[in-house]
Amino acid sequence: MAHQALLPLWRKLLISTTMTTPTLTPFRVWRRRLGISTAEAAERLGYGSRQIAAWERGEDVPRRVVLLAMAAIEAGLRPISGVDGSYSRS
Repeated sequence: MAHQALLPLWRKLLISTTMTTPTLTPFRVWRRRLGISTAEAAERLGYGSRQIAAWERGEDVPRRVVLLAMAAIEAGLRPISGVDGSYSRS
């Protein structure tokens, strides 16, 4: 998978936190920083609980588009009207 190439970079982001707590992954750090549950992260990102669990455990790396979505969520951005199928003319 092409996104597997991000794994080394993804792990480098944790150098300071993994020294003391090897179970912290960048995804888990992000989720905790926002104070959201794994279920809420799954809903906001549009992924299932199995994929979220894999990111939490560091078994897989989110694709670039997911990393961008994570940054957008953290910045407080909302979905563009019509993109997620929720567009209404009212």
